[in-house]
Amino acid sequence: NALNQLKHNENHTINVNHAGTDFRFLTAFLAARKRGTYTLTGSERLKNRPISELVNALKQLGADIHYTERENHPPLKITGKQLRGGEVKVEAGISSQFISSLLLISPLLSSELVIDLKGDIVSLPYIQMSLDLLKAFGIDYEFHSHRIKIASYRNKIASPPSFSVESDWSSASYWYSVCALSKNAEIRLGQFYEQSLQPDSRLVKIYTALGVKMSHLIYMNLVTISPIVPTSPSPLPAPVWVWAYMQN
Repeated sequence: NALNQLKHNENHTINVNHAGTDFRFLTAFLAARKRGTYTLTGSERLKNRPISELVNALKQLGADIHYTERENHPPLKITGKQLRGGEVKVEAGISSQFISSLLLISPLLSSELVIDLKGDIVSLPYIQMSLDLLKAFGIDYEFHSHRIKIASYRNKIASPPSFSVESDWSSASYWYSVCALSKNAEIRLGQFYEQSLQPDSRLVKIYTALGVKMSHLIYMNLVTISPIVPTSPSPLPAPVWVWAYMQN
């Protein structure tokens, strides 16, 4: 993957194909890496997705980023360097991933970062997840209304003894559907938190109404789901047993 490539080569092309999330987070990461020059690209479909909101914010922090084909769109040529802090304004109604990308590099900046969020905030829980991640590493923040403030923590980031990344509830929905259509199934999904910030964790209540029951083993963050009663006139063959470990 891209991160493994970075361990061995500081001047190369990284192609994320259709992965828009990877592209956004890597744009910020590579800009703040302080070494190496990279061309970050993707599929033709990804090249049609604007990235200017994030690029403009990073340039305000001193990033060296250039469009290599079409203005405001991928691919990008990025030369990593020490970025400064400061105040940036970001449109909050486009993608929370632009905001999370800035938050996750904030401890590496040379001074405090202030993000002013313009307009209505979309996907607020995902912004909060990014802030909680920073908190887990000892990084304090202030978040009031539409303004986020994070001090610089260069060379002062505390590493927790261990850190587990929660799996994706959106992906879990497919296994819930399999369970809802099965007459006799037991499906175990790893690394899901009972009190999740992910909006799609609400699918538990939705699928309960569709006849899927869930139990949660807290110390392993393990979810087990099975049908309460058959919910389809044409159920999948039974029994069905799946161990699905969906690590992000």
